[in-house]
Amino acid sequence: MEGEAADTMPTNATTIQGSRRSLADLQGSSVVRVERPKNPPEFLGRGRSAVVYRDRDHTGRVTARKIFNGDRASTLVHYLLSGAPNPYGWNEDAVKCAALRRSIAEQLVRYWFGNDLAVAPAHDVQWNGEHGAFELSTAFVKGRPARLRHPLSTASRGEMRDLQHRLMRPLQQRLAEAGFDGLVWQAGRGNPVAANNFLRDDAHGRWSWIDLESGVPALFPINPLDLLRFYLPRSWRHRRPLFDDVDIEKLQAYVEAHASGIERCCGPVATTTLRRQITDLERHQQLWRSMKRVQRSIAHRLRKGAITEKEAQWYARRPVRWTARELARGCRSAARGVGRRIASAARRVFRIDYAAAAVTGWRFATSQRFRARVARRYVVGRIDRWSRRGHLQPEETRSYRTRLHREDRGSYLTDFGVHLTIKPAVKTVQWGLLPLLLAVGAIGPVPASLVLVFGGMAARSIYTSGRMAQAAMAGQRLPWVALMVGLLPVVGNSAYPAQIVADGAGEGDPLAGFILFDTITAIGEHVPVWGGPDTATEHYFNRLAEVLVRPRLGG
Repeated sequence: MEGEAADTMPTNATTIQGSRRSLADLQGSSVVRVERPKNPPEFLGRGRSAVVYRDRDHTGRVTARKIFNGDRASTLVHYLLSGAPNPYGWNEDAVKCAALRRSIAEQLVRYWFGNDLAVAPAHDVQWNGEHGAFELSTAFVKGRPARLRHPLSTASRGEMRDLQHRLMRPLQQRLAEAGFDGLVWQAGRGNPVAANNFLRDDAHGRWSWIDLESGVPALFPINPLDLLRFYLPRSWRHRRPLFDDVDIEKLQAYVEAHASGIERCCGPVATTTLRRQITDLERHQQLWRSMKRVQRSIAHRLRKGAITEKEAQWYARRPVRWTARELARGCRSAARGVGRRIASAARRVFRIDYAAAAVTGWRFATSQRFRARVARRYVVGRIDRWSRRGHLQPEETRSYRTRLHREDRGSYLTDFGVHLTIKPAVKTVQWGLLPLLLAVGAIGPVPASLVLVFGGMAARSIYTSGRMAQAAMAGQRLPWVALMVGLLPVVGNSAYPAQIVADGAGEGDPLAGFILFDTITAIGEHVPVWGGPDTATEHYFNRLAEVLVRPRLGG
């Protein structure tokens, strides 16, 4: 396999734009040079397996270019399990399998769901010399993810539940029936991140499945039962960690059993096309999967241009030497990474403008207008972010902004601004002053640890206790809810909006409710591994906000 990789490796990867091939020519073609249109691509996002751009191909067609440069975490997982990074980035047979799977799934999903769900089809595969990785061009889908709920939302009620129950779960079942064992992961079984693989195409009134290529093997479901009942047995059947694997015999049997229905749905040549594509998929999957661990590692480094073909052949006969070489390289890389992180942390500490921080602290302590302005700027930023992500309609954005500007300086926004301003002040003490005090021995490690863990909640509690004393002297209702919420991590800054909602003062004015929705929903966005924007995890916390907040708003 090393020789095969060398035959297709560009001789000068930095000057070759890429090798382009249509799906009709996915087999038996050689790498060719293709010029790309001059207009720069538009960055769309980065996932575990790839970075995605909106671009135009040589015919002027709008495409989504998926360049398989995975993130560090997924790359490490692949190294540990297979000896090389995500194979889509360096193995030509693997990325051809990705294109063929999309073409096969496109026909079958149409047969299963009609116009309710579509697959973004693959256009071509090419080598990207600039990034040093293969890329897959697909149809560009102009759509949006399932909308989050908020106090003013109406039409978006239940979009994520509709997607999950009406499409994603039936899709998982049918993929398993057809032998697409690995694609079940990208369809969302035990994988909450997969929810952002689906976009709502409002123009055509349907959902589109845009991402069918995994970033990591399907061994990390959020529900352990999915691991035990599905992914481990399928991994055992395929004799490897499950990674977009297809049971070819099962798929062939499924197509034959449903040939008449597929032909009626997709056209008279559909089954013939599927048979040919499945045969091609079997061949490329076998070539890709037959590589041993050391072969994968050597072929990856050869494709990247890190070794020559002669060196690859030499190391292929000496696997122990190659393994030792890679271990040494990994240790050096890890040491450099740790050094960079330490240097970056030190630069952040020394770059703190303590004079500016002192001025801000003085303004914070003496100016109520400043505190309210801090809160307004923050809330405007969150409203705009929801709007950019497509979770707010234009009229909803305008309504929240209007309500925000109507709030006077004595409103809960002032206290909210205090809690927001406390956070950077506490961080400055924690990461600026504490290391200096520890270094000179003015404070011990135990008190320093307590300040690191409880500094934010202690500062919020001190401020709220003072406000409680003021309220008691004025004969006003004590802000017990704000005190309790301020003791919580992550959501503590929303203590005063929570107080307004709990008092019932937010009824008919949902701005405080929006702040709470945003704060609770953001927890799901920052959950490690299984969280992120537009994931099922984020929507879970959004539904939690719905349960906790909306009843108090009269919704």
